[in-house]
Amino acid sequence: MTEEFVDTEARILNSRKLEQRMIELLDDRTGKLSDVLEMERELARVREEIERTEAHLRVLADRSLMATITVRCREEARYSPPAAPTLASKLSNAWSGSLASLWWAIELLLVMLVVALPWASAVGFPLLALSLVVRKKRVRATA
Repeated sequence: MTEEFVDTEARILNSRKLEQRMIELLDDRTGKLSDVLEMERELARVREEIERTEAHLRVLADRSLMATITVRCREEARYSPPAAPTLASKLSNAWSGSLASLWWAIELLLVMLVVALPWASAVGFPLLALSLVVRKKRVRATA
């Protein structure tokens, strides 16, 4: 609606400028009577257009004044601010946080064990076999 309002105002302004130029031309009227009559007919048409456009502008203004916006607000529940933490709640939060950290550390160790197991078997078995061979050679060498 705003765009239409601005466009209508611009049309009125342009039509009024045209009307003013036509009036100036009529004041200087040097020409035939038929040309002057034609100019006056055209001036009447421009004035009619201005009046029609101004009426449209008034309708738009009235519409915007009559527009109603309804806002409904309601409170869902009574708001009560959270209570200040007590010593018991602080101790409880610290204890549960500590237990959560301990559990996280145990989980991390288990994950590290699962990650290391394939590497231990891939590297550990050959090292174990090598150490057994070296021990047997030492035992034979000392015997």
